[in-house]
Amino acid sequence: MIWAQACKNFNRSSPTPLKRNPAHKRGYLISGTIPYLPKIQLCPSSEVKEREERKRPYEFQNQRETIIMAMAMAMNVSSNRASGNRPRAVASEDLVASKIKDDKVKLGGSDLEVTRLGIGAWSWGDTSYWNNFEWDDRKMKAAKAAFDTSVDCGITFFDTAEVYGSRFSFGAINSETLLGRFIKERKVKDPEVEIAVATKYAALPWRLGRQSVLTALKDSLNRLGLSSVELYQLHWPGIWGNEGYIDGLGDAVEQGLVKAVGVSNYSESRLRDAYKKLKKRGIPLASNQVNYSLIYRAPEENGVKAACDELGVTLIAYSPIAQERGALTGKYTPENPPTGPRGQIYTPEILTKLQPLLNRIKEIGESYGKTNTQVVLNWLVAQENVIPIPGAKNAVQAEEFAGAIGWRLTNEEIDELRSLAMEIKPVTGFPVEKLKPTIMAAMNVTSACFYLGSNMRSVHGVKVFASENLAVSKIEEDKVKLGGSDLKVSRLGLGAWSWGDTGYWNNSEWDDTKTKAAKSAFDVSIDGGITLFDTAEVYGSWLLNGAVNSETLLGSFIKERKQKDSEVEVAVATKFAALPWRLGRQSVVKALKDSLSRLGLSSVELYQLHWPGIWGNEGYIDGIGDAVEQGLVKAVGVSNYDESRLRNAYKKLKERGIPLAANQVNYSLIYRQPEENGVKAACDELGITLIAYSPMAQGVLTGKYTPENPPTGPRGKIYTPEFLTRVILNWLLAQENVLPIPGAKNAQQAEEFAGALGWRLTSEEINELRSLAKDIIPLGFAQTIGK
Repeated sequence: MIWAQACKNFNRSSPTPLKRNPAHKRGYLISGTIPYLPKIQLCPSSEVKEREERKRPYEFQNQRETIIMAMAMAMNVSSNRASGNRPRAVASEDLVASKIKDDKVKLGGSDLEVTRLGIGAWSWGDTSYWNNFEWDDRKMKAAKAAFDTSVDCGITFFDTAEVYGSRFSFGAINSETLLGRFIKERKVKDPEVEIAVATKYAALPWRLGRQSVLTALKDSLNRLGLSSVELYQLHWPGIWGNEGYIDGLGDAVEQGLVKAVGVSNYSESRLRDAYKKLKKRGIPLASNQVNYSLIYRAPEENGVKAACDELGVTLIAYSPIAQERGALTGKYTPENPPTGPRGQIYTPEILTKLQPLLNRIKEIGESYGKTNTQVVLNWLVAQENVIPIPGAKNAVQAEEFAGAIGWRLTNEEIDELRSLAMEIKPVTGFPVEKLKPTIMAAMNVTSACFYLGSNMRSVHGVKVFASENLAVSKIEEDKVKLGGSDLKVSRLGLGAWSWGDTGYWNNSEWDDTKTKAAKSAFDVSIDGGITLFDTAEVYGSWLLNGAVNSETLLGSFIKERKQKDSEVEVAVATKFAALPWRLGRQSVVKALKDSLSRLGLSSVELYQLHWPGIWGNEGYIDGIGDAVEQGLVKAVGVSNYDESRLRNAYKKLKERGIPLAANQVNYSLIYRQPEENGVKAACDELGITLIAYSPMAQGVLTGKYTPENPPTGPRGKIYTPEFLTRVILNWLLAQENVLPIPGAKNAQQAEEFAGALGWRLTSEEINELRSLAKDIIPLGFAQTIGK
């Protein structure tokens, strides 16, 4: 309890000692004689209130009044200690709810004022990381109590996000929905209450540009039941770039949907870029929300905090007590480490090293009548320009957090704690702030090239035609090993991204006609000797606002085909989505099993990491290695990996005797960056097959589009009429160690793709086409996302 220390101190000086209420494990009865205060009792539980109602000489009107009186008691007891120590800065009369409400700070250079401490709502509704993977009515009521108690204590700033508790993060109920409900219920009782809401945009890899920011914000407002929010933040850097997302924030301000905007997990350079871009529009960048605590001080070391102070950007500190209710509270010991994902971070070894720091925190806390939690939160508040947002799951935690403000550690104590903490190096943090923008942009720069085009028209007088070698039997026999694995696949595969998708393909619609067309594409591919099919757990899924999962469709197609041809062999490749909230190796194995369930298979031929993990990849690499050893896959690969990540993955798997079979990347005749950045050379050197997605530049190199008839939708932003004027003369070419996977939506496309095999362009033709393509610099899919 937040008041436990005050109660102990009071016992030593009061003629009537405090007694713990035996009927309630958290109830304290404060009934001692205080010369300058009437007899009072503090009862967090309504049960205790009712039971002791007749004993109170003073009737408190609400919980707020009770808290105010208890804080005043703590102040008096602390100031009248009989110890010989020097006077200390202790909780003063200012630490009351009304004072907390009044003591607000501006968020960066904006006009928005918020309380010095906020409450994080990540855990509300979540079942993937918090709440022991369960959510029920009891936890719902606890979250509501946390909200109400925070408001009673004067804390009115709440931070949530569209992914918290949502289906995106496999939660039970969206945190935004809960917060909106709590606000609505509170306003019924107290119409004058003012709540400041901060929420966040998920920069998921498939979200395109500024409009996606506005669409997501409006969806968040709908869940919250509000017409605007106080603060809207970009949750993490966009894997393909951030310019378009920053534009979206600016648009949101100008449309009156938000009062202030911020970013989260942004490095110094990204922070400065965002600040500069918004400043041109006269919009201040209000905040940068990053992982910051006494034992995770990366923002002090990498220039983020210094940049925030320089630019007047408020630093909002998440995980301020090192994974809420965690390492710095003293709750966990080497003998009692945390369970679940947090146990992977705070091991017994780390907790052992923490003990000297925890002991000193406890000593300082006792001298102020404060808990460990309150001390470490105050350490952050004392840094200036920092607002911590600890996560409160219940009323007890909310009360305790409120006791972290209204007083201040001395400079000597601040420095002493920092000095002790410097001896501890946490296992992990959230190192996205260490990544350079050029490295993030390079995630989609990879290599591979394959000539894919049948019935080609004349290109500068050179004509090429499919040869008679294009026989099904020949294609079936002409298979290649996937990297250093034993898996053999057809030289060309088929991509199934469009199957079931309504977020990017199919004009945002999916119906039975399109299902039949996709089924025809599958069957015709098999008939043509193409037996490798590439899908992913996010293709066509609700994660992408799809209609039906691509894996589900592919599984049904395979099942139907095997009923007609039991001997048919189909090689399935699917992918793991490295979503920011997925932690470690077990998440990979779990996601793979879910994919297998949708596919209706016991194993797949190839399992790939769809994109680099924004926090790191070591655990994911371990996970695909585990999948091999458990017999769930025959080969493993990665996707969108740059040269350094590719080499690291290769090396880590090699230590376990597992070959890295493939790297799937964007590569075509007019998107040749992979040849220039070392990825293709690394693949050739290490014996890793390059699987080329978008091998026809999303249809542009087929000649389907012209300046007069450009593509619509997202592709229209890439291939403009001006660009197409120079593109229609260019075609794809074949190279070694490359396996293209064009996407087929119908039988006609599948049949045409099969005509790309069994013959080869001459070296002169290859060089000529490359020469022609050098004059073309397309925006490219990777460069356009986020613009």
